[in-house]
Amino acid sequence: MKHTLGTAAKATGVSKSTIYRAVKSGKLSASRNADDEYEIDPAELHRVYEPVSERARNDDMERSATPDDTGSDSMTLWFRDQLEATQQKLEQKSTELSDTTAELQDTKERLIEHREAARMLEDKSSEWKQVLAERQAEIESARNEAAELSERLKREAAERTKAEAMAKALEGRGVIARLLNRRPATQS
Repeated sequence: MKHTLGTAAKATGVSKSTIYRAVKSGKLSASRNADDEYEIDPAELHRVYEPVSERARNDDMERSATPDDTGSDSMTLWFRDQLEATQQKLEQKSTELSDTTAELQDTKERLIEHREAARMLEDKSSEWKQVLAERQAEIESARNEAAELSERLKREAAERTKAEAMAKALEGRGVIARLLNRRPATQS
């Protein structure tokens, strides 16, 4: 099972930011999963950092004995060991702080990028809304024109039907025939 930054830090006894910095620098290879989190293969992790159990064993072997009453030399060695341990812890905390600062800076940069992308999408959305409103107004105008034309055609058709009926009535009386010098149609 692959490690996340957090589980990799626990497995090696280093900080999460140290693992992150190693990935960013290329010292440690990792991939991103579907949630955009880093995934680190255990073999790759332990190629660069030794597991916590081995590190603890090595630390135990390197520690010197606690001071006793055998003399000032052993006290001096004990204090020297304590000083070295404290300096190592200080260096580790300093490294963790710089790693966290780098991670924070990276997060800030990504946030700025995301905000800019959101702003651009918002601008595009406003443009598309305006274009959509214009097209809807054009469609509404075309519908109104079509309705007016339809009404006009209905009126003209009614007027034509009325005129045809009048012409037929007049023709039956012979008025049109006289005007056209024709004989009136005989009714059967």
